[in-house]
Amino acid sequence: MSDDRDDLGPDEVRVGDWRMRRTLPEELGEPAIDLEPLPEVAIDRATVVALHPDASWVSIGDEVVVYVPVTRTSHVLDHVARMCWQSIDGSSDLGSIFDRIAERFGVPTATVADDFLPLVAQWRENRMIELADGMRR
Repeated sequence: MSDDRDDLGPDEVRVGDWRMRRTLPEELGEPAIDLEPLPEVAIDRATVVALHPDASWVSIGDEVVVYVPVTRTSHVLDHVARMCWQSIDGSSDLGSIFDRIAERFGVPTATVADDFLPLVAQWRENRMIELADGMRR
């Protein structure tokens, strides 16, 4: 879905096909934060996630900037990741979200799932999202 795979900047990371820019606390002159790792959970199409209640975000043009206070990090999501982000409502399973994105871009849902499942797992690890109550449909 993204074909700019080789143009990562020094402050960018790739998760699947998606590019994210992150500002680390130490870059802002703040001490790093050590958080306990989250329990391992298999995230799949039946998983329901919600935006983390402490995370704040704003749309800027085609991108979304997410700030996570607990880690003091900012994340910039491109226009396609933005579509996934803005579809997370705490009640729709990821499969439904992936179906809508696949329809919008005219690609197989399996392709969207392959691209987005690692991204959603990274968002959880970054405390941008959390598992919703009753996390499976």
